[in-house]
Amino acid sequence: MQRSLILAAAVAIATAGAADAQFRSERTVSGANGSTIVVETESQRTEAGRTTTVTGTTSNGRGWTRQTNRSFDPTTRTWTRQGSGTTAGGNTWSSNQSTTCAGGNCQRTGTVTGPRGTSNWSGEATRIGPGEVQGQRTWTGPRGRSGGSSWTWRRLRSGD
Repeated sequence: MQRSLILAAAVAIATAGAADAQFRSERTVSGANGSTIVVETESQRTEAGRTTTVTGTTSNGRGWTRQTNRSFDPTTRTWTRQGSGTTAGGNTWSSNQSTTCAGGNCQRTGTVTGPRGTSNWSGEATRIGPGEVQGQRTWTGPRGRSGGSSWTWRRLRSGD
């Protein structure tokens, strides 16, 4: 018994720092109208990045999928993410985004392509103090519409 516990502890310690890991979860969400959706998530992490697949199935038989691949290039200090999916209505979409950070400032750009065309967006986030970040984002849709928003994020502490 003691030998198997030591072996189990050694395996746990040896694999705790491993770059490769897999995660699976399932949850059921109930709607106000009595409908339900089962959401399954599977995520695989490797040294190169992470691949996540999320599948949803509703109680009326409709379903959707979403897959994302994330990676980090330490040479350029750039995060990239590619995604694709199918909506419950059967439409497909794909997306690409890139994020680069340096000196407390992050720049992001991306595209999303769906049945109505391609939307482009860009934005930035800047650390303006301890626990405080400001950002903005602009976008242009497939029909020439455009818009934007700005925001401030603050970490709240107990008593603030």
